[in-house]
Amino acid sequence: MITSTAEILIVEDDEVIMGTLAYNLSRNGFGVSQATSGADALRMARKLRPD
Repeated sequence: MITSTAEILIVEDDEVIMGTLAYNLSRNGFGVSQATSGADALRMARKLRPD
């Protein structure tokens, strides 16, 4: 059986909030990428193609 992990891109400029979100999502089996600005998020979304 092949399992796939949903990939989530978090865009947040507050490091505490982003860290909390990333920690909880990854503990629940999600793949997590993080961006701190809109420009970074757009570049990452084009490259990574998150769900």
